[in-house]
Amino acid sequence: MYTQLLLGALLILCVGHWSHGKDLPNKPFSIDLLNETLDGPANFAEYSKLSAARGAKFTIDATSLRSDGPRVTWECERITAVPSQVRTQYRLSTFYRKYLHAFGIPVISSGLATDAALRRACYVVVFLFADRQDIRSWFYRRYGRAGVIAYREGVTSIPEHSWLASWWNQRARGLGATITHPISTCGEENILCYPRGDRYPREDIFLHEFVHGLHNLGVANGAIPSFDGKLRQRYNYLRRTGYRWSNTYAMSTDREYLAEGAQSYFDCNDYQNPPNGIHNHVDTRTKLASYDPVLYGFLKEIFPCQNRYLKRCDARAGTKPYTFKMNCDKYGRGVEMDFQTKRPVGTKPSTPPPNTPPPNTPPPPNTPPPPNTQLPPNTPPPPNTPPSPNTPPPPNTPPPPKPQTPRPPANCKDDNNRCAYWARIGECTRNDDTCGSAARKVAIGARLATALIETDTVRHGPDKINAAGIQDT
Repeated sequence: MYTQLLLGALLILCVGHWSHGKDLPNKPFSIDLLNETLDGPANFAEYSKLSAARGAKFTIDATSLRSDGPRVTWECERITAVPSQVRTQYRLSTFYRKYLHAFGIPVISSGLATDAALRRACYVVVFLFADRQDIRSWFYRRYGRAGVIAYREGVTSIPEHSWLASWWNQRARGLGATITHPISTCGEENILCYPRGDRYPREDIFLHEFVHGLHNLGVANGAIPSFDGKLRQRYNYLRRTGYRWSNTYAMSTDREYLAEGAQSYFDCNDYQNPPNGIHNHVDTRTKLASYDPVLYGFLKEIFPCQNRYLKRCDARAGTKPYTFKMNCDKYGRGVEMDFQTKRPVGTKPSTPPPNTPPPNTPPPPNTPPPPNTQLPPNTPPPPNTPPSPNTPPPPNTPPPPKPQTPRPPANCKDDNNRCAYWARIGECTRNDDTCGSAARKVAIGARLATALIETDTVRHGPDKINAAGIQDT
């Protein structure tokens, strides 16, 4: 009995050393199954080799590309069942019961994972893909997604990981996406910073594993094809010279070099000084820029916005997500976004998200113009067009009255052969006191004579009017 137990323990230790300790320069991994503690994340390079050899199972792999593109927004709050269309497109197992999405990228789990873990995972995916539209587009087109491993589940509970040997459940609590198995996963205890039961209490394993998937599907096999050549050249130099990251997990493979650097870039790495075989003192973005500016430059190329990351334990304590920039250029200029409202900061609900095409819907045919809208110049009005609403009808204007010649007073005697004409032009009415004083009669006569001269001048010409205002014959 004791001999069998001893042989079993030795076998586990040998397997752990063969699979995950051979790449470490100075210290092999130690797996304490009694206390369930692990020194570092699972070796992604080793898993990638196994994944490629295994091929796709229970899933559509990322060698085929989707023809559509990602969404411009996210839903990280309202958890639903997995939509039937999503299940069909991704060929997802019925194991998955819960669903959120980040830019259309599924964030999924079984029914055992907590809603809080799913929402936190969705935040991380939105955060990491906010910087560059082309990277998230490639990840989306390669059917990439994120999965949450419930506290009572193992890594092999995930259908895309179910082909792995059972000892992976002791070795890993999350794996990065590969071309043949394009899902990045992590245990909910690490995602939510549980005070007990987390094998990696000082690291953000979900961010680490998701950077593996983002790098593999969205960068190296997507937006930046030349990226891996530069990364390997730098890693090989450091590995050969020991110039940086000596005695740390970052020197196990070029993939771990980038993922460990990403944890420091987002201020969520472990701190150890002196190095303990897994980590060293470089646990923040500021330290990384000073310690390894080349790696810092690689990460800045992928994450140019340099957003501030909400750490998992701060989120558990109630801190709300910070605003973050989106769709940044290489100088870090982008749109400032609010994670909770899904809109640019300071805008109203009607403001569309970035990259939303403007509406360009043509009006239906034969649509009349709105009321009080003037027609374009030189455009005849439509036939039989009814009057616009609230337009009063045109007034019924009566024709102007015909001019009537005023009759002279009964006691008036015409002393001049022009009296009839003067009456027609209103002089008898305006000067009804023509029988008044002699002086007034003289004045009236002078005014009438002047008017007569002007009238006849127009009618007959100036040469035919004499000084008395009488037409010459």
